[in-house]
Amino acid sequence: MEQDLNAFHREDYFLAQIAQEIRRTVVKEPEEVKIETFLRKFEKKVVEVKRKLTREEAAEKSKRRWLPWAGLSFKKEK
Repeated sequence: MEQDLNAFHREDYFLAQIAQEIRRTVVKEPEEVKIETFLRKFEKKVVEVKRKLTREEAAEKSKRRWLPWAGLSFKKEK
């Protein structure tokens, strides 16, 4: 997927060329309209990876969320 992110195909260029010709009919200087304007560049968003919770941390997180909802108080065990 990453390699294909900005790999334009034949259809992309055909559609960009059509958009370019349509745009050239309404601007004062049609020679200045470039096909690259209509080919979108995509960037990969970098996602920060969080560390995986241990079994005990996951249990504590779950208890903090659900016990108050059930009307019970949460006391952390030491």
